[in-house]
Amino acid sequence: APHGRAALVTRGDDGQLNMVSRTHWLGLDLDSRRELLLRAGRLNVPFGLRISEHVMWVREATHTDRESDQQHGVALAYSGEKLRGELMAIAGNYQLSPDRYRERGYSLYLEAFASSSLALGASHLFTVAQADRYSLDQGETLRGAHGLFTRWSPLRPLVVMAEANALHLSRRDLGYVGFVQLDYELTQGLHLG
Repeated sequence: APHGRAALVTRGDDGQLNMVSRTHWLGLDLDSRRELLLRAGRLNVPFGLRISEHVMWVREATHTDRESDQQHGVALAYSGEKLRGELMAIAGNYQLSPDRYRERGYSLYLEAFASSSLALGASHLFTVAQADRYSLDQGETLRGAHGLFTRWSPLRPLVVMAEANALHLSRRDLGYVGFVQLDYELTQGLHLG
């Protein structure tokens, strides 16, 4: 599958089985309360809402799909009572070659809990590659995504999630992508979305 190619560890002929590793990392708790975590390896890019629907257009357009768009790098995450966030230095996807297609830069998100039923957040991503692996354009490619997101629960079993992002890519017009989703929990572990 095209989405799995960026996660291949081995590359055999078509039809052969290959080893895939989407995420692999080592982490270190930096404080006794376990609020600060330093990780290094192949990580999910910290951006936007963390949703299980990895094939949503918002994840595809921002290249932050948790199934195929991981990057190698170092990340520092903070998870406090009213605030959480993560900053990642992106070194590129080293399971992808040649090197000119590897994106390098950074990504971050910050989310604040305004109340027990409302969270507000912002995300920012910026990368540079020598060439664009999606369009195969061989010129230097700058890519960015910048957005806002929220989670709001007006009633106990209902959550409204929304995300809006501005997109920029070298040699392309500015773009945007977003989504709104209602999630209703019928019973613990069973959701309608």
